[in-house]
Amino acid sequence: APQGNNVPNINPRPAPINNGNANVAPNVPNGANPAVKKSSAIPELSNVGGGQAAYLSYAYQRPNLPGVYHIYPDETYQPKVVIPLPSGTVSMNRPVTASDFLLLGSQVWNVKTGERVSSLGVKIDHGDFAALSPDGKLIAYRGRGNDSAPIAIFSTETRGQTVELEARKGDARLEWLGFLDANRLMVVWSQWNDTRDNAVQIWNAESGEGLSAFGLGPFTRKDMSVSPDGQQMLFHTSDTVGYVALSSKKPKPTPLPMP
Repeated sequence: APQGNNVPNINPRPAPINNGNANVAPNVPNGANPAVKKSSAIPELSNVGGGQAAYLSYAYQRPNLPGVYHIYPDETYQPKVVIPLPSGTVSMNRPVTASDFLLLGSQVWNVKTGERVSSLGVKIDHGDFAALSPDGKLIAYRGRGNDSAPIAIFSTETRGQTVELEARKGDARLEWLGFLDANRLMVVWSQWNDTRDNAVQIWNAESGEGLSAFGLGPFTRKDMSVSPDGQQMLFHTSDTVGYVALSSKKPKPTPLPMP
């Protein structure tokens, strides 16, 4: 394990973030902002069933000392960048596809330079649903425990909410969300439209337009991954391995031949 001594480029702890923002009221009734775009109609599923989906997981390095976050770019395990952790318990999210950025609580950091490039006025706690676009410009967010709330899209440049996605049907539960590229946001639901099935939606996070959606059977976690270019999703069940072309207007799970 890497040691904490002789660590280069230690950045000073940033000033505390104001966790309130009078101009931004995501997921709060009567907090409508006329500048926030409303999402279009929820895209219809291009199929039903299709096997298991799952929670997409990705690795991040845990700090070996309190108060810092180490970035290890190679197998030498020598930290090249050390990022101060905000106070309290915070979430750590890296984009699904290749990116130089990291979402640490409500802060966006450049992991190559160790620079904090943005911070939102909305607090993102551990356990909340949050995703950062690979260019570091958009954040998708929904607080935990509020299933009926829309998904809010924020600009890290203006620090304000730009889009509100009404993406849910019935009593569906949000399971995961992540950006496939700078604009496309993938949202995974379970118990879709009052059934046992799951649904995967692709949205344009800048405009709020629903691009496509497809159905998948009940899933277990860690049975799904997205290609590095964000174009395909691979999934597996107990007896099936398949893929989905995420760029298609009517995505459909396709089984792969098994040896």
